[in-house]
Amino acid sequence: MNGTNPLLLLLVFGPWACFGDSNEGRSAHDDDDSDVDHSTGPRQDDDDDNGITRFDGFTKTRGAFSADEPPAILIVDRLGADPDDGNEASGRGTLAWAVAQSKPRVILFEVSGTIDMRSADSILAIQTPYVTIAGQTAPSPGVTVRGISTRVQQTHDVVMQHLRFRLGVDYAANTGDCLHVHASDDVVLDHLSLSWSTDELSGHIGDGDNNRRITWTNNLLTEPLASGHPDGESDHNYAMIGYYVDELSFGRNLIAYSRDRNPMIRSGRSLLFNNLAFNERKAGVSYSPHRSGEMDVILSCFIGNAVWTYDDNIMAQSAGRVYEEVSLDSRIYAADNLCEACAEATSVPETFYPYADGGGTFDVELLEQFFVDTPPFDIDDFPIVPAADVEELVLTSAGARPADRDEVDIRVVDQVRQRTGGTIDLESDVGGFPFLAENHRDLSSVQGFPEAPFSDDDGDGASNLEEWLNAQARLVEGDSQSEAR
Repeated sequence: MNGTNPLLLLLVFGPWACFGDSNEGRSAHDDDDSDVDHSTGPRQDDDDDNGITRFDGFTKTRGAFSADEPPAILIVDRLGADPDDGNEASGRGTLAWAVAQSKPRVILFEVSGTIDMRSADSILAIQTPYVTIAGQTAPSPGVTVRGISTRVQQTHDVVMQHLRFRLGVDYAANTGDCLHVHASDDVVLDHLSLSWSTDELSGHIGDGDNNRRITWTNNLLTEPLASGHPDGESDHNYAMIGYYVDELSFGRNLIAYSRDRNPMIRSGRSLLFNNLAFNERKAGVSYSPHRSGEMDVILSCFIGNAVWTYDDNIMAQSAGRVYEEVSLDSRIYAADNLCEACAEATSVPETFYPYADGGGTFDVELLEQFFVDTPPFDIDDFPIVPAADVEELVLTSAGARPADRDEVDIRVVDQVRQRTGGTIDLESDVGGFPFLAENHRDLSSVQGFPEAPFSDDDGDGASNLEEWLNAQARLVEGDSQSEAR
């Protein structure tokens, strides 16, 4: 690099779903078009802007790269939890410090290991826009965030990839989710591993405000805990809740060892595709009434999913359930889903369980009014594969680092393959937090790190740094012949 460290200089100075144009009033990325391939990670277009990152969601955000000017590069090079432990001049510090900054920023990692945040006095909140958190840049074995709930809160244009969020029963602050989105737009949560929450593993909340264009792809959502709920409830080991969310894309995720909300959809447009579920009790998706907020109609596509169970109750054997109180204007398109009840069903509604929450009468005949033969919105751009291929696709490619998994992800994936395991009370039931080595690596020494990160050397519409991050993602995802580093 001609004797100059470019990273130091930068740190010092600086066959489915398109829902029409709903990004009104957003940033410059709104006018881009996108094509689709069948890879599981961020993809690149085949048009004139073929270096631009695209995710399989409603949003066209590129996180930090959607800002009008080049973002700052911040480096996480220590495992502490102190949000004041960082230096703006050098651009280096803790993850908590990098997250707390307000400018558009790309957060890279030069350290691996466990970031233990049980001593924190609040949640880990991303509250300003144009943020990319690139866990794929960490050296092996990657990064786990322990003991704190992370929230994308009242902001927009956030991309987070290749990290593990494991809460545990001993956690900071008074919230039991691993990761959730609060009143935010254009958020991508891709290739993450979430486990050991005491409420839901993940979700969407708001105070009458809606989350819009939220993407969850290629994640492992596993082993929420039956103990430790903030309000003292037991058996509240659930996966995901969809309050206040419109244009939700949820694809190629594993949900395993959860009792309910896999996920729960309460309003808005949603596409749930190519997910693998292995759960008990209410094993599949739940369509539930939205009892507050401005949205109450559900428009959903549920396509190419596989729902398996280790429970013998009829709800667990269904693809999902629909509550009797769901708005009568709601419409659900379901196709090519696998479940134990699916094999003998003579119609799509028969693959779902009619759920009378108040103990009233609600049967399959009444359920039929919600199901339609064609999608309630256009679904032309998503790379949906047949449900028969989903198990191998998800178990091979989902999670924080599919080519470099930690002990927890290895165990869970093996259990699902073998149809073993079950819900747990405490993380200690399955061995607790594994040791992760603290390794350090200077990113400027990594092969291909761009000397001019914000130039576009090949003229394809994406900066050199964005393309390098995509290459690093492919390494830890196992999409390259090169080994994960």
